[in-house]
Amino acid sequence: MIPFSGRHSLVQFMPLKPIRYGFKAFLLCEACSGYVLNWKLYTKDIKTEDFGATYRTVMSVSEGFEGEGNTIFMDRYYTGVQTVADLKNKKIGACGTIKMNRLHLDQNSKKTIESLEDRKILYFQGPQGLLLTCWKDSKIVTVLSNYHGTELVEVTRKLRKKDIKKNEANSIEELGNNYHKETISIPKSIADYNQFMRGVDLFDQKSSYYSIQLRSKRWYMKILFHMIDISLVNAHIIYSHFRINSNKKFFDQIEFRKAVVRELVSNLRTKLGVPFTEKKEKEQPIMKRKSEGGKLFSEDKCELHLIPQMEGRRSTVRDCQIHKDQGSGRQQTSYWCKNCETPVCPVICYDRHRKTLSLKQIKLTFDS
Repeated sequence: MIPFSGRHSLVQFMPLKPIRYGFKAFLLCEACSGYVLNWKLYTKDIKTEDFGATYRTVMSVSEGFEGEGNTIFMDRYYTGVQTVADLKNKKIGACGTIKMNRLHLDQNSKKTIESLEDRKILYFQGPQGLLLTCWKDSKIVTVLSNYHGTELVEVTRKLRKKDIKKNEANSIEELGNNYHKETISIPKSIADYNQFMRGVDLFDQKSSYYSIQLRSKRWYMKILFHMIDISLVNAHIIYSHFRINSNKKFFDQIEFRKAVVRELVSNLRTKLGVPFTEKKEKEQPIMKRKSEGGKLFSEDKCELHLIPQMEGRRSTVRDCQIHKDQGSGRQQTSYWCKNCETPVCPVICYDRHRKTLSLKQIKLTFDS
């Protein structure tokens, strides 16, 4: 979802999504890295009698990936018998969970699936070599695939809540690190679905960290910002792939974005002939306070530091001296002025401490 709260005919309301208002976009992502391979904006296409909107969406984003070696994993919103069959005709593997009402099963087959016992597997052979796998774990899971068989694989996973009581007879010492874990055999189609059905979620996670949050009333600017985010995330994925084994410094996503901005700005400065400005380090001002006699000064600098752990004290938290002097109540802090060892809050109270510091709170060094 691309967030947008303005008025537009394409704005969707999806109450179960983290972003409830905005434009809906369909993404085809690589399963292990989240790299965006294809993108399509939802435009309220008119449904035809033969095929639905989800069928056209899957066929649209899969264009250009025909041929052996490519596999698409999708959830039950997109999976359909005709969709999976046509992807097989295009030599594209497909696997996904599917709703029962899309299978067009007879009543006897539905009752057989609904009466499936715990940890039992049921297979249905469909047209054009399609295989429907039904497996009951906590609930009944139905997966439709056009390239899987009836093979099983072993996986290690946590025990279900209803199985924990059965294992209480065994001692924790006997089970060791495998306590509350078990090894079971599940269909390979379900194991592959659990492993690879995360590409879009991985991209959403990476793009949410440092997404462009500029506000705009123009709807196309929001889509432009989304496309820039896709480009930056894809570029960082490629950069990570080629630089992960390098001895040079590796940039995380925020440092990578800063490097891109600096490179773009430097090229613009060179093109326009604007000179570069050197970054100057700010010097911390030296505190000078007169004594009561008006002759002695303190040249020490005020430095804000975390209060270190000291012997005889269990906690490093202390009461702020500024709040105590003003009588505004008790306020605890983990910071102090390093030179005078005065506990202060890190923002307002520290600035007030630097301005109103007296010699009674500073340890002066007298010249003999």
